[in-house]
Amino acid sequence: MPVANPGLGVEALAPMTMVLLCREDDDRWPADGEIAPEMLADVPLILLRRRSGTGIYERIVEAFSIAGISCSVVVDCTDLSAIYTLVERNVGLGLLPIHGMHVPRRGFSTYPVALATAPERLALVYPRGRRVLPAVQRAMDLCRTSLRTR
Repeated sequence: MPVANPGLGVEALAPMTMVLLCREDDDRWPADGEIAPEMLADVPLILLRRRSGTGIYERIVEAFSIAGISCSVVVDCTDLSAIYTLVERNVGLGLLPIHGMHVPRRGFSTYPVALATAPERLALVYPRGRRVLPAVQRAMDLCRTSLRTR
């Protein structure tokens, strides 16, 4: 966001927070409070990355650079389920934005990370000026009611 395409409607729905995704048996991280970026120096990280354009990947790398902390990205990918698989197989730890309703899969834990990046928002993006199928409209309405911040 922002999406600069007049053919698309964009509605910001929910704020996102940065978290570290770990296996549940990883006891290196404090159970309360946020993880300081310094604690992630040289930790192998797995980041979400867009196929084209800039996004969260670039903002995370920039935040580490500004803080003067080494960021060791071992994998970047576009698929959250792939990140879970890579974390499960001990390739690295996921560093990703999530919304407040996100519940990690069984066997995983998330910890908030105090990383100074631009605030992220979960958004609903849809084609403007086109007829929307009733099932799609119901899904959009469900997203609006369950995710929109009040």
